[in-house]
Amino acid sequence: MDLILSSINVDFDCLAAAVAAQKMYPNSKICLQGGNQENVNKFIKKYKDKFPFIKAKKVRRDQISRLILVDNSRLDRLGNFSDLARSGQLPIHIFDHHLHSDLNPEAEFKIIMSVGATTTIMVEELIKKGVNISPFEATLFALGIYEDTGNFVHISTTERDMKACAYLLSCGADLKMIKEYLDSSNLNIDQLKLLNTLLQNIETHQIRGINIAIAVAECDDYVNEAAILAGKIERHYDGFLVIFLVIKMVNRIYVIGRSVIESVHVGKILEKMGGGGHFSAAAATVRKDSLIEQKQRLIKLLEDHVYPMLTARDIMNAPVDSVPETESVKNVRTRLMMMHHKYMCILDANRKLMGIVTKTDVAKAVSQGFGERNIRICMTARVITAEYKATYNDLQRLMIHNKIGSVPILRKKRLVGIVTREDLLMAAARMNINQVEYELPPEFDFDDAGPHLRKRLSSDMMRLLSHLGEAGNTTGMGVYLVGGFVRDLLLKQKNYDIDIVVEGDAIEFAEFFCERYMGKRMTFKRKTFRRFQTVVLSLPDSYIKGGLKIDITTARLERYQHPGALPEVETSSIKNDLYRRDFTINAIAVQINHHRFGHIFDLFGGRRDLSLRVLRALHNGSFYDDPTRILRAIRFEQRFGFSIDKNTESLLKIAAEDKILKRVAAQRIREELINILSEEKPYHAVKRLGEFKILEQIHPKIAYNKGVFHLFEEIHRVLIWYKMEFRHHKIKPWVIYLLGMTSKMQLREAEKFVDKLTWHRHVKNKIFEMITHKEQVIAALSDRRGVQNSHIYDTLHLRSAEVMLYLMADSKESIVEEKISHYFHALANFKVKTTGKEIIEMGVESGPEIGRILRYLLHRKLDGLAPTHQDELKIVQQLVEEKSHRLSRGFDEVY
Repeated sequence: MDLILSSINVDFDCLAAAVAAQKMYPNSKICLQGGNQENVNKFIKKYKDKFPFIKAKKVRRDQISRLILVDNSRLDRLGNFSDLARSGQLPIHIFDHHLHSDLNPEAEFKIIMSVGATTTIMVEELIKKGVNISPFEATLFALGIYEDTGNFVHISTTERDMKACAYLLSCGADLKMIKEYLDSSNLNIDQLKLLNTLLQNIETHQIRGINIAIAVAECDDYVNEAAILAGKIERHYDGFLVIFLVIKMVNRIYVIGRSVIESVHVGKILEKMGGGGHFSAAAATVRKDSLIEQKQRLIKLLEDHVYPMLTARDIMNAPVDSVPETESVKNVRTRLMMMHHKYMCILDANRKLMGIVTKTDVAKAVSQGFGERNIRICMTARVITAEYKATYNDLQRLMIHNKIGSVPILRKKRLVGIVTREDLLMAAARMNINQVEYELPPEFDFDDAGPHLRKRLSSDMMRLLSHLGEAGNTTGMGVYLVGGFVRDLLLKQKNYDIDIVVEGDAIEFAEFFCERYMGKRMTFKRKTFRRFQTVVLSLPDSYIKGGLKIDITTARLERYQHPGALPEVETSSIKNDLYRRDFTINAIAVQINHHRFGHIFDLFGGRRDLSLRVLRALHNGSFYDDPTRILRAIRFEQRFGFSIDKNTESLLKIAAEDKILKRVAAQRIREELINILSEEKPYHAVKRLGEFKILEQIHPKIAYNKGVFHLFEEIHRVLIWYKMEFRHHKIKPWVIYLLGMTSKMQLREAEKFVDKLTWHRHVKNKIFEMITHKEQVIAALSDRRGVQNSHIYDTLHLRSAEVMLYLMADSKESIVEEKISHYFHALANFKVKTTGKEIIEMGVESGPEIGRILRYLLHRKLDGLAPTHQDELKIVQQLVEEKSHRLSRGFDEVY
């Protein structure tokens, strides 16, 4: 028998999910263990003939074959069956919408998703399995979804909940019955008395800048449905973003929480009191301590777990893009377009704010023929501003009440930043105000990367980050880890390529860092690139074990004059610096200043996309700003096993069809191609390049087909063999894949390819070597008759390791692979023991003759005819004793 269980306190979502589970598991029984909500009890009593429940005391444990948990994944909330669930004796299947990051148990099968109701998950599963739903069942299931989503107004509600309910309506769900059981507008006398007491005892606590209401009350008798009173108080005091009720009834204390901001995740907070729920709605039941003690415990938990309300300082764009009052309308319009801004601040001669213009104002002035006029003709002089300590709520009220789209931020009457509507929306996403937010899985759901850095990095690396943070504090600059290092930290992959961004002058910062921590005691290298405001530091082994190279860059904006051009850069903020990057997964920063060490800046949903395994461009012009991002998109897609977001793939296809890669400097294409071919399995990426018709833009003779894919698979196989057999021999695997890409070219075509991408000489020589000698070498090694070692040696000893490995992969003859393998193992490092000095002492004059004798000796030794040093010397003696003309003729015969 399958036993279906839920939590002890059963609501309509629990009941509906249990009934749906019974339809999915025919050999099952539903066990409700009491404590049902009042309306649920009324519903069950009225329709008891439709619910063949089994009482807990009548369940025979020896007959249970499996546990099915619905709307609950907490084993400690299964009442009489908690011990059985924890024992591990039975398989468990779980269906739940509560994400208990550290409490979800191991299960044979589970679906735990962030939706508004567990019933939504169950309805989706029934639809997948093609199970019919009766009108009564549809009504019950809809009751569960309506109740848990608060009639679709709770911020945990998702599109999936609405779709599931729409399907249930099509199955005949009765809205009249739903209204009957969910209508809580009429409170009974006990509920009204309790509500009045709560309203009299409500207190306001400001924690981290957030106003939190806490109402307490004590009742002699139990009052049903006390949770609905939180909604009543919420509507009565619309200024509160968070409300908690602490109610003592009989011998228990009930704590109920409601929140509309992620800064106060009531589910996580009430988990600490033995309860749980969502970030927006949760409850806990406590059986000990007094009402006052539990209230104080709640306040302490809030102080420990509430994130601070964002302020203008956290939200604003800084430094502000501004122009002097003397600028022309036309020039301001050009700047607005290039910087993708909607607003521009106007400064007077003392650099004080005197006005603001919008993109619309400027466009209208230009259309009316005022392009050459001073910008003041279309400027708004009465500017609504805010101090940099203003909260999110303050800024929101300013914009709404004044019907404006931006607020310049001042500090001591000086312009320090600007907040736009878009910035407020991004801030809302960070605090999760009045919106449905994708709930991150546990491995990405944290805002402090400090513990992860300490766990993953060596003490030397942590000391480096500490020094960089100290330097930032001393110079007054924000210091951030960015890019691939942060991405791979979150993915738990090794990456010690440290990229640092500073909000300030990177060159000045690097000079201070080196003077403070390197001094004159250490030798280090520093390269400065003033155009890009970047410094590359090569730190010595005496500072960090093994040495390390780090890039330090000024936080900046980039402007591209045309696709493929190198950017023009301008000092900016960390937000704008992240926005200029290629993909959301690479646009995450970790601050390392001491006061905010480890704080994650994820302004564009990078962690969400990492968890969803999606590659998403930051903006629609990304591939035109930098066409090499096309190649990087495909490389990252294949390296991480991600999928390219549909919109991003559409943008990529359009850019590829425009052949914008042809506008990019050849060396940049070359470096990206090397990066692709350096991946563990580059053939999947090459396949995608072929699908997007990008290979032909690199060179018309580079094509992708099944033969190329098979060749790349063979190269991968050969490389695995070589790395296992010769792990200390250094080769460049990407060169071998490049040889595979160019293997069908004629020599003249290869010369054009080499010239176009300006390959380095060593690569060029190997491409020419492969094309020129490929057929000759394969033919020489394909002879299955007994071939001497000296013949194999002569065929291969002038070939590079990369070319030989390519030939092993490309040859259709196994004998070729065997002979090259034999050369690597037995012949490549073969040497004679006899020296030139010994040969001279035996009567041979110094000169070319010495080299010919040594080669002859090597051949004899390779073929097993001179195994010892004495045998070598005997052969030399025989040659010396012969006449010179016979000696010369003998060598002619050998060579």
